[in-house]
Amino acid sequence: MNTIKVIGIDLAKSFFQVCVWMSDGTVVSNRKVAISKPLDAIRHLPANTLIAMEACATSHYWGSTFQSMGYLVRLIPTPHVKALARYQKNDANDALAICETAFRPGIHFVTVKTVEQHDIKALRSARQLMVEQSTAMANQARALAAEQKIEIPAGIHILQRRLPDIIEDPEQFISPVLRQLLFSLLENIHSLNEQICSTEHNIAALCQQQPKYKSLLTIPGIGPLIAAAFLSEVNADQFNNGRQLSAWCGLVPRQRSSGGKNSLSAMTKNGNRELRMLIIHGARAVMYWARKRDDSLGVWLKKIAERRGKMKATVALANKLTLIRFATKGLLLYRQTRPDTCHHPGVRSFAFSGVMMKIVRVLNNNVVIAFDEHQHMRRTGFCDTAISYSIQYSCSLYINVRRLIPRTFAVCTRLFWLLFKACSMRDFS
Repeated sequence: MNTIKVIGIDLAKSFFQVCVWMSDGTVVSNRKVAISKPLDAIRHLPANTLIAMEACATSHYWGSTFQSMGYLVRLIPTPHVKALARYQKNDANDALAICETAFRPGIHFVTVKTVEQHDIKALRSARQLMVEQSTAMANQARALAAEQKIEIPAGIHILQRRLPDIIEDPEQFISPVLRQLLFSLLENIHSLNEQICSTEHNIAALCQQQPKYKSLLTIPGIGPLIAAAFLSEVNADQFNNGRQLSAWCGLVPRQRSSGGKNSLSAMTKNGNRELRMLIIHGARAVMYWARKRDDSLGVWLKKIAERRGKMKATVALANKLTLIRFATKGLLLYRQTRPDTCHHPGVRSFAFSGVMMKIVRVLNNNVVIAFDEHQHMRRTGFCDTAISYSIQYSCSLYINVRRLIPRTFAVCTRLFWLLFKACSMRDFS
């Protein structure tokens, strides 16, 4: 039976280009739809129909709208669509390229943002604009003062301290017009600072409602703004492991290999530029205190810095911290926030740092369990104390897998052997 395989929609301001691609490879329709009537062209489609769109402006809105109507949505990064666009550049060819790209292997589709992610992203964008405006005004005030032989050192905080004294100093040969201009710039900077602080409070209030926010804050190099960026930009469900997340953030070397000869160069700088900048800034903060750390992380950073340089060591640390951030996506193996939830007194000091479960999925009575050993996390301070109810969840999972196939039961037995082996490493007296 010839059914609809995918609906490709090329979004625009005035018109949508809707391409209907059938399962036999034929295109039965590729026409324009007015932006005021997009739902009329989609509503008659059967449920669970796949709708593909480019990840661009308004794509998350339409994606959530189509999902609420019972359709499957795939948001495709624009560079992947451009690679399959053939012949002339027009809306019809773009919609057809979207249909073809929807089934390309190895593509990380963009997940549709929730309302909370939209709000956090909007507040972060507004805050970034205020910071840029404040910096621009500070630079303008410093330049205007320099024209009158008044040197103000770099730094917006130094400018805010010294500029009032300069304006009120009668010995400064500054015209009344320039004094009034500097005063208005200073007032605008103070006003922007208040708005920035208010926006940061709103961001923190929204992030505290997310369950992963507190877990992210326990990781070195993660502050409120970086945690908010991760919550609004990253959905860990689209990655199979932490290395894919690091590659998505552009923190891995660029590969130029051919003929069996591997060649690695500088990092790729793919993905979100602002998120990568925040990750590296957080790693720089950890690097600043690395010389005072005596644990395994500090020793590793010192060796990397001596062998490869400080900047490469910073990027390597950013890559490692991104792997740690990926671990917070579901199994909560970080510091315990409520130690009274555990009945056994020894579990409160239990360190589950040698073993990290990655995926636990229950689908049609089949449990797929995969785990990985991160030896570098032991004694690094990342996982000093495991959350006790993760053990309780594992115990309930162990009971449920008794009726599954023997191989899956053997995997679970191996997992719990490693669990109790890690328990024996700590003194529970």
